[in-house]
Amino acid sequence: MIKILKPRELFYKVNTKNMPFQTTGELEPLQGVIAQERALEAIRTGLVLKKRNFNIFACGLSGTGRTSTVKDLVEEQAAKEAVPDDWAIVTNFKHPERPFTLSFPAGQGIAFKKSMAEFVEDLKQELPKAFQSKEFQENIQNMLNEGLQEQGNLFKELSEKARELDFELKGTRSGIMTIPLHEGKELGNKEFSELPDEVKKEFEEKRKKLEPMVRDFIARTREIDLDTREKIREAQRHIATMVIDRSMEDLRRRFGQAEKVKIYLDMLMDYILENAGMFMKGMSEEDGEQDEEEWTKYEVNLLVDNSELKGAPVVFEDHPTYYNLVGKIEKRVENGVYMSDFTMIKAGSLLRANGGYLLLNAEEVLVHPFAWPALKKMLKTQKLKIEELGEQYSFLPTSGMKPEPMDLKCKVVMIGSSRIFSLLYEWDEDFRKLFQIKAEFDYEIPRNQDTVMQYARFMATTCQREDLRPVDRSGVAAVVEFGSRLVSSRTDMSVRFNEISNLLVEADLLAGREGVETISRRHVEEATERREQRSSLWREKMFRNIERDIVLIDTMGHRVGQVNGLAVYDIGDLTFGKPIRLTVETFRGKGGIVNVERESKLSGNIFNKSVYVIRGLLGRWFGLNHELSLNINLVVEQSYGGIDGDSASVAELAAIISSLADVPINQGLAVTGSVNQKGDVQPIGGVNEKIEGFFEVCRQRGLTGRQGVIIPKANLENLMLKKDVVNAVRRDRFHVWAVDRVEDAMELLMGMPVGSPDENGVFPEDSLFGRVEAKLGLFEGLEGEKNGNSGDQKTPEGADSKT
Repeated sequence: MIKILKPRELFYKVNTKNMPFQTTGELEPLQGVIAQERALEAIRTGLVLKKRNFNIFACGLSGTGRTSTVKDLVEEQAAKEAVPDDWAIVTNFKHPERPFTLSFPAGQGIAFKKSMAEFVEDLKQELPKAFQSKEFQENIQNMLNEGLQEQGNLFKELSEKARELDFELKGTRSGIMTIPLHEGKELGNKEFSELPDEVKKEFEEKRKKLEPMVRDFIARTREIDLDTREKIREAQRHIATMVIDRSMEDLRRRFGQAEKVKIYLDMLMDYILENAGMFMKGMSEEDGEQDEEEWTKYEVNLLVDNSELKGAPVVFEDHPTYYNLVGKIEKRVENGVYMSDFTMIKAGSLLRANGGYLLLNAEEVLVHPFAWPALKKMLKTQKLKIEELGEQYSFLPTSGMKPEPMDLKCKVVMIGSSRIFSLLYEWDEDFRKLFQIKAEFDYEIPRNQDTVMQYARFMATTCQREDLRPVDRSGVAAVVEFGSRLVSSRTDMSVRFNEISNLLVEADLLAGREGVETISRRHVEEATERREQRSSLWREKMFRNIERDIVLIDTMGHRVGQVNGLAVYDIGDLTFGKPIRLTVETFRGKGGIVNVERESKLSGNIFNKSVYVIRGLLGRWFGLNHELSLNINLVVEQSYGGIDGDSASVAELAAIISSLADVPINQGLAVTGSVNQKGDVQPIGGVNEKIEGFFEVCRQRGLTGRQGVIIPKANLENLMLKKDVVNAVRRDRFHVWAVDRVEDAMELLMGMPVGSPDENGVFPEDSLFGRVEAKLGLFEGLEGEKNGNSGDQKTPEGADSKT
């Protein structure tokens, strides 16, 4: 069935009479998005499901409101939830390379950090006071005196025994000196050497008896020294314990209920008791640097402070590198060497979002090395471990800080395209497990009175946010029509709101130049034209080549085996249609259809498939009575790049029939459409751009009133043509036909009925298909004549046959 389209069928205009407002300034701003119930329900479900692996992937085209909608819903849910714990990291006094991680109720982390600083400052004051107190000093002096007294008594006792053996004892720095006595006098080395040998020998015997006594004395005095030191140490420990207990009482009372904090405070106390002398030093310039490093051990590195939050945290990480996600251990250079300590450990966005929500751009995560594997690992184990990349990927083991892993309960919401979701789902098994919730945003919505009103409210929101002039009813209608054209639909509208917002910004500029207070249709339409003009350089160059006959396209006359097809080009942000010339030559043979584009490796799989479909359709029409012994050479002329798609299959079939029937095709017409093996014309993409592309060529050369485009009937609801095309149709200077059968398209193109077969499958001789059958019969006759002549050849009688 052939349908010639009327102007109202080429563009679906918005009825402004149904709009209950004069400008968008009267409307309430839109909260949320328009008609995305499926995605919203998925997100809400994912947010309330606190089970493991129910992370969310929000996918769809950019500009559909994915990110802003996700943020709004996440923040709304987070506000209802409890504030999670603070996280801090402190020294592990037994193993400094493995710092402790501590968690506190929200707001207690900063309190613990402050209390620890006050505790250390208090000890700096109180411990020296206690150690320097008169009572403590007297106690220590008594202990020293008791030790000295006991050592003196032992020395006195030893001295008496030595005199009995004729020796005098003297204490020196190097030990105890034994001096011989003779007749009550001390003997020097000279006097001793002058003694008779018998006397010397007697002294040596006595000395041997004395030496064990001296050794025993030295051992006992050493024990007394050690015992005195231990008593002093115990006294110091006792008084230090009293001071520390008193100073730590507040810490234990406020924070000691948590088991890990209690363990840390016990370790802290033991370390201070062992190093109490540190608090006696002061901060002299000589050992200031060493002391400063020692004081660092008592600090608290507060990684996450949630004291100011009113609900669960919501973190949007816009630069998700490995370190920004997981955290990092910073370093400083000292004497040419990299150094670090626990105070230089920094939290990443995963820890900051712990107990809440982390929003990520999927593409950003995937392009940063190691970020995606690290994220998956943390979500699988539900443990966050801050470590250097070298720990995981270095061939040689390295020594460095290895903080204790922290419990991770964070819901991740990734935002990306549907293509990224499909790739991850297909190739990454972990992704399938970890992201159980898919929230897919549609790029179009139904166009009805309710959604048009929501569109208008969105415009009101944009005008308010961007400080633009309000849009009147005609301007709203123009924007809605622009939204319908974006999705090539009379019944739907685009929800790529960034496109709408950008259009309004430009329309506002034009309204300002005009000095009016509202944005109207003329401003929106001019802004649309300007946006297209900025991107149309390559389009204009291509049409200029057609105008100059560099690219050959006929728009008048008739040609056999030649037809105007239509193609769509996508160049960056520009999409446009352009006519292409398809030609066919048919001749006797058995080669079938030769797709020159395929042989030249310039065609895609879908284009090649459509050629095979045509072969099946030809067999359906003519294969019953004919062998189809022919060659068909099919060419897309002046095609120097790749071509794909099946929208030219109706044009290709028409050119083949024209060549076989020797019936010319009207060059004032162009045709687009896909065909199946049953002859049904199927819908194609880019129908508006294709019609406008052929119209532009015809307008360049002059509209005759006999030019037009044939499209599939199924594409009627996609028609949102430009105003100049609609006006040309209204003036009867251009035409658009819709067909649902390929035979109808061929009758329009060649002005001859295809014919209906009789009971034997034979078409009338004066029909298009009858002429095709005649040509096929001619090919078969010539082929049979060739084979017959070859078979009748004989060797003349009497002649010799030689091989």
